[in-house]
Amino acid sequence: AVVGYENPAELGAGVHVLLLSSSHYHPRVAARIRVTADILRDRGVSHEGVEARGGGAMAQMRDAVGDGE
Repeated sequence: AVVGYENPAELGAGVHVLLLSSSHYHPRVAARIRVTADILRDRGVSHEGVEARGGGAMAQMRDAVGDGE
């Protein structure tokens, strides 16, 4: 979700958002992640994209969960 970072204003400055990506995502999901990154950047919220590694969907899921912990 990309709501709530303005209220309270300090919240946006106190978080760092990880946007997990996968080559297995549907194009609409990939587009949603790009738009979310744009919104976070426009609102000054610290964020970074993390591309899941691995050949298959399950391997990428394990990799992304490990990075997100």
